[in-house]
Amino acid sequence: MEISSKSGFIQQQDEKVFNFLSDFRNIGQLFKDKVSEWEATEKTCRFKVQNYPVLGLKIADVEPNHLIKITEDGQSPIKFTIVVNLKLQAPQMTNVQININADVPFMMKSMVEKPLQMFADGVVDFLCAYNYEY
Repeated sequence: MEISSKSGFIQQQDEKVFNFLSDFRNIGQLFKDKVSEWEATEKTCRFKVQNYPVLGLKIADVEPNHLIKITEDGQSPIKFTIVVNLKLQAPQMTNVQININADVPFMMKSMVEKPLQMFADGVVDFLCAYNYEY
């Protein structure tokens, strides 16, 4: 199953956005109201979502200032990839879009498709509103 978020524009340089997103220690605040047991290093994180087991993520690949590829840590029953695409449009304007590719059994697709779409779009909304002056 493939999910593409809406496209958003961040009023910041792609380098700042990339540096923020490529360190999981920075992004716990994205999920602070939705997860528990948050633990993070620069390249990995683990957390629990209500009614689901602990989930682990890792940064699998990067193209500096352009792409961050995140995968599950190998312990998830569902294999998936999250790709964050960044493209500088102007000196202080970066386009962001998130693509999720998940190996979801057919019977589960209707249950997870809408929540994944809402997740991807919600992350874009957060990134567009966030103050990157840290």
